[in-house]
Amino acid sequence: MLKLVINYDMISRINEANGKYKLIRCYKRNYFTGMLATGNVIADIITLCNGASKPSKNISNTIFWLTWYFGVVPLIHYGVESIKKKHNCNTYKDDAIDDLKKLAQQLRNQNIDTTYENLLASEVYHRKYKLDMEGAPGIIRERYINIPTYDYNGLETTTSILEEHKIGSRKYVLTLGSPKKRTVLKPAFGM
Repeated sequence: MLKLVINYDMISRINEANGKYKLIRCYKRNYFTGMLATGNVIADIITLCNGASKPSKNISNTIFWLTWYFGVVPLIHYGVESIKKKHNCNTYKDDAIDDLKKLAQQLRNQNIDTTYENLLASEVYHRKYKLDMEGAPGIIRERYINIPTYDYNGLETTTSILEEHKIGSRKYVLTLGSPKKRTVLKPAFGM
């Protein structure tokens, strides 16, 4: 029975290893500048509501901080990434590849014969959300992922894996599973 607990989102790592980057990563790494920009924008709104300063000054200051946070910070972030790449330092793509290679080895240890290349071709085919009322309440995201694997004869098949994640935590639980089909009852025609 497969049950792996990992501390990263498998699909995000697959996208990073394939070269698809998310902008949200830039903002997660630079949360201090986000707090600084948000604090200044809120301070401008408060001073504007109190009538302590001119609206034109507050608007220009707000535009500056929004431009800084949404324009300059991503440029600096991706500039640093390109410098790391040129000097052969580990980039996010390299870290994602290493994580996927370790995950492939963990899956092989659990008798799911797959490779790193097969993990790159994995795809999400069904999502569900449910409430978690055990312990601290929250929302659990369930994603069903098809992973190309090999059977006992060496032929390529797919295996369905369920990835459960309580939103807000860093814990991802991988188990074998596929979505259950439900029978939907409909009224008969003409009744």
